[in-house]
Amino acid sequence: GLDMSFFLKQWPFFMLMDDKLNIVAAGPSLTARVPGAVAGAPFGNLFHVLVPEPARATTFAAFAEHSNVTFKVESKDVIAGGRTKLALRGAIHCLNHETHKNEAPGEGGEEEGRRQCLFLCSAHVLTVAAMREAKMYMSDFPLHDAGRDLLYMSETHSYFTAAQDRMMNRLELMSNELAQEQARSDELLYSMLPPNAVDDLREGRRVRGQEYEAVTILFSDIIGFTDMSRLCKPMQVCHMLDELYTVFDTISSSFDVYKVETIGDAYMLAGGITGDLSKHATAVADMAFAMHAGAKMIRSPNNLQPLEIRVGMHTGPVMTGVVGIKMPRYCFFGDSVNTASRMESNGKAGMVHCSESSRILLEEAGYGLEFRGELEIKGKGLMKTYWVQTVPESSQKMIKLALAMAAESLKELEACRRDAESSTSSDGSDSAKDSAKSVARTKTRKTTVQMWDRDHHRGLHMDMEDYNRVNTLKHKFEHQAALTKSASVDGIDGIDEEYNASDESDNEDEGPQRAKRMVSEFEKTGAAPAGKCPFGFDKLAARADEIKEQQEAESK
Repeated sequence: GLDMSFFLKQWPFFMLMDDKLNIVAAGPSLTARVPGAVAGAPFGNLFHVLVPEPARATTFAAFAEHSNVTFKVESKDVIAGGRTKLALRGAIHCLNHETHKNEAPGEGGEEEGRRQCLFLCSAHVLTVAAMREAKMYMSDFPLHDAGRDLLYMSETHSYFTAAQDRMMNRLELMSNELAQEQARSDELLYSMLPPNAVDDLREGRRVRGQEYEAVTILFSDIIGFTDMSRLCKPMQVCHMLDELYTVFDTISSSFDVYKVETIGDAYMLAGGITGDLSKHATAVADMAFAMHAGAKMIRSPNNLQPLEIRVGMHTGPVMTGVVGIKMPRYCFFGDSVNTASRMESNGKAGMVHCSESSRILLEEAGYGLEFRGELEIKGKGLMKTYWVQTVPESSQKMIKLALAMAAESLKELEACRRDAESSTSSDGSDSAKDSAKSVARTKTRKTTVQMWDRDHHRGLHMDMEDYNRVNTLKHKFEHQAALTKSASVDGIDGIDEEYNASDESDNEDEGPQRAKRMVSEFEKTGAAPAGKCPFGFDKLAARADEIKEQQEAESK
């Protein structure tokens, strides 16, 4: 027969029950965890059947009907010294099914049942954590038991599943970060170029030029910017422009306009490139009025007065495209660009100056305009121009909303600037302090002719011939022995007067024609012109004053 010690070693969780399902014998591992599993204890008081469901009645007949079927039972109470219930899994085998009569005297031949069932089972544990909670060890599983393999497979699967989950989470995180970076990159590209140009550049294609039959272009510049650049520190001018363009950029997001570029104090945008192409003139006009109001939010670093700008707009055909390979820029080509810049250069502070083509579209949309008159526009001849006086009520609401957004953006910029300054001051860097002191001790600085170059490249005030002639006069000013505030400076009230003299002239003795004659006279006689000095002579006078100050500083 089978040795009992060998049997117990192979089946440490077995149970032998009689036909009333009372425990006859139980394995040592079972009794150690379920102390009540002793001889004579009812099976139903200690365990309940989970699988198969018909056998939950816990009768010998139900067990016999499902003989050799896998059973799963669970203890009703928590195991001794543990925190979980004991689950067992195995097969039930019925033994000694035959009956016999008791022939002992006085027994009368009654039938005595000797039927028994043997539950050969093992602990049902699938994870190491569950095994620890059940206070079990690998030695509690027989060598032949499939529970060992299930435990190994389950733990290995859990390990690889956890590793796979970690990898998937990491990939998802990286994918989200990549999507965020892609969104930031797209936002930056779309802020520099139109969507169609961005798509072409992203796919490695050259951006093809595109022709527009009707586009409204706007130019603006700051009144008195030359004096600001001369009298203020470069950092002050930079901060002022940063604040102004932050306001303009925020306002532009509320209208269907496209910001083209900024050159010094000049701001250029266009309508009819993106958004609703049919309302380009009205969108640019609304933007112009909002720009005038937004400029007043910024104070001049020179006199702390609100900034004033000059705005001009024109509607006409243009050709657009990206020129070059490195640092691509979206450029506008055509006579409409030059005409729009002329509208700005012949405008006035706080006014919106437009051409005849823009006037037609704005009047149809309900804008109020005033005929200014026929002006001699450089390179164009006589042109009818108009002042845009009023905007519809619907546009006023949009302008107020855009200005509110601009005010918030300006507050954010100021907060970021304060944080940067506090961070710099908290660092306590000696080199930064020495550099600041060095800047504070500097009494003179070099004078640039950036404004002259800007005027030349944009073609706002002078063509190439006039530029070269006036530039020659500038050098003559520099080499004169005595540079004083003579007639060349007297009577100059700033750049506003320069343009007013050109704008309000009703005879040929005022404006550009008179300025050109003054240039010729100066070339012949060397005498400084007297009276009004339009056409950039205030820049020459300012240049002369700066050279004089530099010479005085050097002599000291």
